[in-house]
Amino acid sequence: MLRWKVSLKPEPASGATEYSYYRFRCTADNYNGDARWGLTEIYGYEANDNTGTDVFATYFLSALANSGTNEDHKVFDGNTGTYWDSFPQASGNYRNIYVRMTGAYAVRSITMDPGPNFGFGWIAQQFVVEGSNDGSTWDLLDTIDQANTYANQSFTDIQ
Repeated sequence: MLRWKVSLKPEPASGATEYSYYRFRCTADNYNGDARWGLTEIYGYEANDNTGTDVFATYFLSALANSGTNEDHKVFDGNTGTYWDSFPQASGNYRNIYVRMTGAYAVRSITMDPGPNFGFGWIAQQFVVEGSNDGSTWDLLDTIDQANTYANQSFTDIQ
């Protein structure tokens, strides 16, 4: 499913690199001893304080995960009534999801919404944020190690 929106591209964030792909890759078992994680939304901002335009939803082109579903785009659709789930995986079989945007943007902060209203939502305890301009070669932007929670989590200084 493709979505198109017409918007003016904001100025690049100072000191940050612009990427057209961002990947969120789980790096450790995190829920009941398996590699599962699920989210209703991942918001990305060029401001370092999780404010402004959500560039993932606004400039969305496509999404892909190795979860084996066709629901990958739902984590970037700006709708907390939908969700993405990696589904239960064997220990060590980590899952990732990435967003491709219509252009390159310097994302410096993110907010993850695990959607506790669905009764399953959780954010991976350990994951990395990576950026790419071709979808093949990835630059490590941040490594996040946090307590597992059902609450929204915001992360700044991504790059």
